[in-house]
This record gives sequence, C-alpha cells and structure tokens, in this order.
Amino acid sequence: MRNSPHTLDILQSLGFKYHIDEPSADQPFIVKLKGGDFVTVPYTLHMNDIASYTFQNWDPAAYEQALKDEFDQLYEEGATRRRMMAVGLHDRISGHANRVRVLDRFLSYARSKPGVWFARKDEIAAWALKHREITPVYERGSPTVTGLPGSAG
Repeated sequence: MRNSPHTLDILQSLGFKYHIDEPSADQPFIVKLKGGDFVTVPYTLHMNDIASYTFQNWDPAAYEQALKDEFDQLYEEGATRRRMMAVGLHDRISGHANRVRVLDRFLSYARSKPGVWFARKDEIAAWALKHREITPVYERGSPTVTGLPGSAG
C-alpha cells in the first residue's frame, strides 16, 4: 500500500523474506525479485480493526459476528482448498477491555474447530517458501511499468 519502486528489493537486501503491506490477494504468494523469491503475506482491509470500528455507536456483537462469518466461510472453503484469514489489529484500537472480550470469544470459537493453524506472518512466509510448488509465484516486472511491487527496473 505504501511501496516505492525499490521497497521490496530494499527489504530483501536487509534480510527480510517477506512483507505484509499489500492487500492485493487473500493468500500468500511469492514475488520473484532480483535477489530471489520474496513472499507477500497479504494485509486485510475488510477485517482490519480500523475499518471495522466506526468509533461511534460501535457494536461489539456485530463485529464479533463479522469475524465469525468470515471465519466460517473460509473454514468451509478450506475443506477443499487452501484458505487464510487475516485480522488486522492495532493496540490503540483493539486493546481496550471491551474489545479484548470480543476477540477472546472469537478466538475461543475459532480454536474449537479442528485443523485450524494459528500462525504469525513470519511462519506463514516460511511455509509459503517451503511449499513453493503450491504457492502462487509472480514475475511482476518493474513497478515503474506495472504499478505493482516487484524489483525495480
């Protein structure tokens, strides 16, 4: 979302294997850069707490239901294909006691379902690189031409 034509190459040169600032997909994918494979672990906007809280008339039950509905749909789809749910949380927004309760109830609900993997972004990126044969790989070309993050030309 806030990339320059050089961002991914710079991150890779600093030793990073992945980035998380791109909402263009709903599953991890590999971008081929000059320095080799680099993973994008998608960032979510619709399940992001900034977008989910109106800050006035906030409805905890509606937010909890939205989380459950998203999870349930992806869980059902996950029976036949790979699925990932990302929830963007910020301490200054979701760190309030009443919001923590909503998250606790949702996480308890999601943990009750068999076969769900709760992973950090670095673990997802490592998994994507290890399972390259089933992870989409993109050769995007120069961002100055494509407008998408990739190696600068």
